[in-house]
Amino acid sequence: MSGPEVPRMNLLVPYPQFQSIHAIGTGECPVSRMQTRIERRMRGGFMFLANYTWSKNMKATNYLNPTDTHPEHVIETTDPGQVLTLGGVYEIPFGRGRHWGKSWHGVVNHVLADGSLAQSSRHSAECHQYIGDLVLLLAKQCAMPFAKSSALGTVDGSALRHSIRNSDIQPAWNHIRTLSTGFNFLRGPGYWTLDADVSKTFVIGEQFRLQFRCEAYNLTNKVNMGQWTALQFDYPGYIDGYTNGTPRVIQLGLRLSF
Repeated sequence: MSGPEVPRMNLLVPYPQFQSIHAIGTGECPVSRMQTRIERRMRGGFMFLANYTWSKNMKATNYLNPTDTHPEHVIETTDPGQVLTLGGVYEIPFGRGRHWGKSWHGVVNHVLADGSLAQSSRHSAECHQYIGDLVLLLAKQCAMPFAKSSALGTVDGSALRHSIRNSDIQPAWNHIRTLSTGFNFLRGPGYWTLDADVSKTFVIGEQFRLQFRCEAYNLTNKVNMGQWTALQFDYPGYIDGYTNGTPRVIQLGLRLSF
């Protein structure tokens, strides 16, 4: 500020004589959340649980430009949107004490009785992505690409790419930004997985029980892609080359109780 000329951008910020001020503060972070739970407790060898959560987490902790008088009110990057979780256990109705085979004994009861099935699945939208400092085309020209992305409920990378101007004509770093850093409908890839378990218990005398288990994680081998790191003018719609979660994993186990 002591030179013969002062850049205009330095004079547009509040209290320009202080240059920059480091501060720690708490901003507005309102959260809207709706949660529904349906549970059927174990009865007749069957148990079921469903949980649905809808949330919208907004924040106002950062300024879009140094000259702004109010923080930007935008969707939080960690907001998951919608999450549906399902789970259940079903005891196979064969063997002593169950619907069929009440009189079974010996080898038949050991082989066919005391089995159960279990599953759990998770379905969720993903968090919205940070939007870089882009210069878009005219509103009329980028209306359709954004509408296409909104209809899909996620980011359409190719559509977004066509609505962004050439990176060579992006403005200098000190311009006034008008594009928000995030939109609720622009989100990364969704997440879906299904886990399952099959178990069989062998009763050995009065004191010993041997349980065999076959567990499968991501049973359908669904490929869940990783998140975008950001949407920038140089790589809009870019997805990092990694998967969210593991491929199908099957494991076997034995458990002896006494």
